[in-house]
Amino acid sequence: MSKMEVQTEVNSSADKFYNVFRHEVQLMPKIIPVKIKHVKLLQGDWGTVGSVKLWTYVPGNA
Repeated sequence: MSKMEVQTEVNSSADKFYNVFRHEVQLMPKIIPVKIKHVKLLQGDWGTVGSVKLWTYVPGNA
């Protein structure tokens, strides 16, 4: 396990961003394509507690 922090500007309300992050995380690569390349569901269902997702991201300031 590790921790990663990313800071980026998002032109959206907090409610809309939270909804995408919580229920539609598969849209994140379309929203932040420079930082997040892919989100894949490995186990469970999108938006449910305990589901396992694989995030492919670009570390650093690429």
